[in-house]
Amino acid sequence: MRGHPLSAARKLALAPLLILTTRRASATLLKQLRTLADEVKICGRSEINFRTALRWLKRHWGVNRLLCEGGGDLNDALFRAGLVDELHLTVSPKIFGGRTAPTIAEGLGVTQLARAARFELISARRVGPEMFLVYRRAG
Repeated sequence: MRGHPLSAARKLALAPLLILTTRRASATLLKQLRTLADEVKICGRSEINFRTALRWLKRHWGVNRLLCEGGGDLNDALFRAGLVDELHLTVSPKIFGGRTAPTIAEGLGVTQLARAARFELISARRVGPEMFLVYRRAG
């Protein structure tokens, strides 16, 4: 694993490196990951079970608040699991799009508006041409 990107990151880490994976990870991969991380936790069969993962983080690592800076697939999984309490959005006056453009929640999503995660605006701040919005889960 010499030269692996996580090797360099590990040397600079100020906090423990924890890796969540699924039962799909091979024994060889798990062995490699365990050489890089402080702990590797299997949390699900084919997808990460985020409820299990967050309970484990709280119980074994004392995590009470977690910042998730993932892409649309991670966001979607957390929204669907009902695990997002607060949402920070930056609106920038630059528009790009297309069928392959990233969105805030990709993945499976929800098929009915009634099942959508609901949030309420708690703050809005303008800095130059950008807006910084903070939402909290409604109800």
